[in-house]
Amino acid sequence: MAAQPVRPNYVVVGHITRDLLPGGDLRMGGTATYAAITAARLGYRVGVLTSARADDVPRQWLAPASQDTIGTDGQIAITCVSSPYTTTFENIYVKGQRRQIVRGVAAPLTADNIPAHWRGADILHLGPVAAEVDEASWGSIGAGLLGLTPQGWMRRWDADGQVWPVEWQSAPTFAAMSDPRLASGGAIVVLSIEDMGYDQERIHSLAHQFAVLVVTTGRLGASVFWRGTRHDVPAYATREVDLTGAGDVFAATFFIRIHEGADPVKAAYFANAAASLAIREPGLCGIPYRQDVERQMQRAQQMT
Repeated sequence: MAAQPVRPNYVVVGHITRDLLPGGDLRMGGTATYAAITAARLGYRVGVLTSARADDVPRQWLAPASQDTIGTDGQIAITCVSSPYTTTFENIYVKGQRRQIVRGVAAPLTADNIPAHWRGADILHLGPVAAEVDEASWGSIGAGLLGLTPQGWMRRWDADGQVWPVEWQSAPTFAAMSDPRLASGGAIVVLSIEDMGYDQERIHSLAHQFAVLVVTTGRLGASVFWRGTRHDVPAYATREVDLTGAGDVFAATFFIRIHEGADPVKAAYFANAAASLAIREPGLCGIPYRQDVERQMQRAQQMT
């Protein structure tokens, strides 16, 4: 009898990307990439639904999703929708502010692309970067926790690839999806204050729609909107080398800690610790393991 394929307990949906660096080099990126590696290093079996050129998919992710190898030696399973392009961004940082240019976009992703045995994962993380994730039908997947990083639904670009922000039109649809792990119901949302255009009215409007909303604020940490109250969680002092992906590391860690039973404020402290470690190295190199995050928190407690 054939072995049953192992179901991932963390599934992230979104494009892996190529990030164009100032010197012209390309580096792997995207929410799906940062979140997947973060979840794997925190001890989760990870599946990624994405679209990209076959040559751009990391070799360690090439095991077919049906194989009984997911979670072995940190391996990440991938389901890749074929595309002639890989989504490519140029990120330009000026005084901590990011300007983005889109250089190419891969194929769209829908709930129908999810392998049957991936449905019902403990955590389903929808992480669009270029409006590539279809905004309907995800309620049928049956995940235990629905985590949303909606930045890719909140940006559009012109013919030259220059990105500008737009409203998140599908927010009410996702707000209506229940999460049995949260007494007040609703999906969990993590986004940046930059995504919200630094507009406090927009932030408070979203906070009224979702059971838990987290707005990351860079060096200031994060604001958690939960049970009608705003809780400001400070960042950890750290050496900043590369800010790319810090929000994705935060989000994946936050979703995992909520799944593990932490309340949103405690989860934000843990996620801030993870993000503070991630930005100390370039690109994916700084993404921490669980024991690194725990040590970071212990150091901070000893200093208070």
